[in-house]
Amino acid sequence: NLEIAREIESAVEDALLEGRTVDIKNPNLKTCSTQEMGDLISKKLTSRLKK
Repeated sequence: NLEIAREIESAVEDALLEGRTVDIKNPNLKTCSTQEMGDLISKKLTSRLKK
C-alpha cells in the first residue's frame, strides 16, 4: 500500500533528524546503535499510524 510506504519513509526521515548510526553519523546529531535506530523508527511509525 502506497500510503503505508509513505508513512514508513516519513518515519525514517523523522528518526534521521534525531540521530544516526555510526556508518552515517553526523557531527551535529546523536550517534546511536542500529538497535536504537530501529526502535526510534518503530516509535515514529507507530506514532504516525495512530494519527
